[in-house]
Amino acid sequence: MKKHFALLISSVVFLLSACGTTPAAQIVETQIPVATVVTVAEPTVAAIDVLVVTDGAGRSIEIPEQIERVISLAPSATEIVYALGAGNRMVAVDMYSDYPPEVADL
Repeated sequence: MKKHFALLISSVVFLLSACGTTPAAQIVETQIPVATVVTVAEPTVAAIDVLVVTDGAGRSIEIPEQIERVISLAPSATEIVYALGAGNRMVAVDMYSDYPPEVADL
């Protein structure tokens, strides 16, 4: 019985020692960047009311300065639009958006 108890205790100690924490310096070295760098180009004279955004892959998108209609494709995006106070511009949402309650009518 004492041998089994000693074996159990040593196994638990071994398993707990294997679950140690990683030093902070090692975590910083192994992190993978997930953010994409977005550069915003200056508006040209021909398109003063358009914002041109270039993503990390080099794709350019023209965004009008005044957004009139918003369509959300994810519940998180729906909540962000309402949190920013632009819920009155929301015209459609995905089938999983259920918050805030106002999106039930969309």
